[in-house]
Amino acid sequence: MMTEVYVKVSGEPSLEDMLDVVQLLVKRES
Repeated sequence: MMTEVYVKVSGEPSLEDMLDVVQLLVKRES
């Protein structure tokens, strides 16, 4: 999934990074 790739690229994702990913996923859902 996008999140798995994002985590691998960023290494250690910060809380803000995780929130950004969640927001992107929510936008794709709706």
